[in-house]
Amino acid sequence: MTCSLKDLPEKIQVRVVDLKGEPSLIQYLMDMGIRDNIVIKLIGKLFFGSNYIIQVGNEHLVLRKKEAQCLKVTTSF
Repeated sequence: MTCSLKDLPEKIQVRVVDLKGEPSLIQYLMDMGIRDNIVIKLIGKLFFGSNYIIQVGNEHLVLRKKEAQCLKVTTSF
């Protein structure tokens, strides 16, 4: 199942399969270490789902809704 990060429940581990969106936004995500085939964990959602806390390796990042929509992820490894 492939979906956007924003569509998933909290406390789930997923693999990024694609990055879709504006090139500048994609570059921003890649600069933060988010790339295809990387495993991330959705830690939680803040402020009525407008911000998302994720874990990439040992780092915790906060993504805005627009950034989270760019991440196409799968729960199957």
